[in-house]
Amino acid sequence: MNLLNILQSTGLSEQESTVYLKMAGSHYLTATQISKACGMKRSSIYYVLDSLLEKGIIITSTSGVKKFKAQPPEDILNIVEREQDRLDSAASNLKKALPFFSAAKPSSSNKIEHFRGLEGTKMLNEFVYKSKSKKVYTFGVPFTMVESPDNDYLRHFHKKRVQKGIKTYSLWHDIPKDNVLRDSKKNLVEARIAPKEILGKTQSILTIVDDSVIVINLLPELNGMRIDDKTFSSTLKCIWDAVWAVSTPVDTKPTT
Repeated sequence: MNLLNILQSTGLSEQESTVYLKMAGSHYLTATQISKACGMKRSSIYYVLDSLLEKGIIITSTSGVKKFKAQPPEDILNIVEREQDRLDSAASNLKKALPFFSAAKPSSSNKIEHFRGLEGTKMLNEFVYKSKSKKVYTFGVPFTMVESPDNDYLRHFHKKRVQKGIKTYSLWHDIPKDNVLRDSKKNLVEARIAPKEILGKTQSILTIVDDSVIVINLLPELNGMRIDDKTFSSTLKCIWDAVWAVSTPVDTKPTT
C-alpha cells in the first residue's frame, strides 16, 4: 500500500505527505531533525511545517525549543470527512443556483478559451460531459504519459462519462496497463491502434466534442484550450475518420 499516494489523495502535497510520514509515530521533533529525516533544506521544511500546522495535522510544543509532533491518522480522516461534508453542502447549493447563473450568463463571441494547470485541464477535459450527440472522438497519446499509480482521476472521469451515456471513439498508441481502463465494453470505448507513422510521438490529446475541439498539451507544461468552431471541428473529424480507417481494431478486456 502506497501511503504517500493515499496522503496526497487527501489534498496534501508531496512534500507535506513525506514530512508527515517521517513524523508519524514519533515524539516531538525539532525542525532540524525533521529536515534531516526528510532530506529537505531547513528553509523548505519550515514552509511545509507551517502549512501542516495550519491544516491541524501536526502540533507544536509550548515550551523550550520549538518542536513538532504529528497528529494520529484518525485526525486526518476527521479533517477529510469535515471537508467532504462542506463540499457536499457546497455542491448541493450550487446545483440549486445553476438556473440563476444561466439566466445571468453574458453572451460571448470568444471561440477559444485557455486552461492551465492540473485542475484547469481537468475542467477542460470534463467538457466531454456536455456532449449532445453522446459521441466523442479522440486522438490519444501513449498511456505512459497519462496513467498514474492509482489512476483515480481517469477512473472517475470514465465512470461519470459512462453514467451520462457518452461513448468514446479513440485512436490509441498502445494498450493501457490499468485493468479498469482496459475494459473497453464497460467504459463505452471503441478503440483502434493508430499507425505509428501517423500519430508519431504526439504529446497532445485532441478530443472532438460536437462543434468543439479540446486540446490538452502534456508537455512542456500542462495546459489546454477549447476551440468552439464548427468548421474546424468538422475538418478535424474528417482527418480523424481517415486515420480511423487505417487503424487496427482492438477489443480490450481486463486481465485476470
